[in-house]
Amino acid sequence: MVGDGCRGAEARSSARSVDNRPRRTVLICYRDCMKHPHTGKRIPISRIAPDPDSVHSKYSLAADDSDLRASIQEFGIMSGLLVCPSGKGRYLIIDGERRYRIARDIGLRALECTILPAMDAAERERLRVELYMTHKPLTQKERSRQRRRLLELGVTPPAPSR
Repeated sequence: MVGDGCRGAEARSSARSVDNRPRRTVLICYRDCMKHPHTGKRIPISRIAPDPDSVHSKYSLAADDSDLRASIQEFGIMSGLLVCPSGKGRYLIIDGERRYRIARDIGLRALECTILPAMDAAERERLRVELYMTHKPLTQKERSRQRRRLLELGVTPPAPSR
């Protein structure tokens, strides 16, 4: 199993039994596990599934994905999915459901994934929240600088997002 010998999995079980607070535990596991060589595995798309507890499963609309779809069609998936085992060689998506959905729709057969140890629904959601909370979108000034730089390089910048 991918997570075998991972100190993160041990930290998860011991921290959970002491104070029963999985948030801190998941971050320990994530940080610890990311130090180990179980990243970057190419997984057939048929073995990956959206997490039924993910907000993207219920609320993301196809119209919201048009910019991402255009990017994936032009450049491919530049950042792999974050997944955990769900049994019998299958994986649940922790981060990257929109990329997965678009890849499936355009016919990709396998995706690069970082595999974390198995987690329960609460641990997956707490990690997902932590990932979303640490993402910093570009400021208007940074976007303007990028557009100017592309123009300087002779590249037509994409239309501003809605």
